[in-house]
Amino acid sequence: MRQPSLFLRRKKIPLLCAVLLSLCSATASAGAGIGVQVGLVPSLFSGEPLSAECALTCKFDALPFVFAPRVCIAASHVSSVEFAMDIWVGNPVIGSSIVHFFYGPGLVGSWQPPYDGNGFSQDWQCFAGTRFVTGFNAFVSDSVELYGQTAFEMGIVLAEAFDVNFRMRFPVETGIRFWF
Repeated sequence: MRQPSLFLRRKKIPLLCAVLLSLCSATASAGAGIGVQVGLVPSLFSGEPLSAECALTCKFDALPFVFAPRVCIAASHVSSVEFAMDIWVGNPVIGSSIVHFFYGPGLVGSWQPPYDGNGFSQDWQCFAGTRFVTGFNAFVSDSVELYGQTAFEMGIVLAEAFDVNFRMRFPVETGIRFWF
């Protein structure tokens, strides 16, 4: 296989730096919150165990979207790698407090690697579905947001053996976002 010339390789680093710099400056000027969340994911009708999750979250001030790539862990192994996107339809202030109530629809997708508890392979699974999220958030300072939320998720699971199942879940999550 032919290697790119030294000239082309040296051009990639400044180009990558310029792209990263423009993304960071656009994010900072748009106002973005980045943080972590943890939670529990009970599942109904699928026979799955209760799992814990850890996620990164990103929300932009000018857009109603919240993005959250997350990892779920059950019985000391990674049970799934997921991505959720919510659209905050509303985020009204409750009375004259610092607490807000948010709600809105979203999408969720996940991939579950093969694992049967004994280290032997079983079918992988993919999940795609919709969700509806509700929760409370509060800005404890200009740059720190605390929140708690729950979501109702339902969708279709496709397994390696082309089995199709229905799944409903109710993740309960809490987190912190830092705004810049």
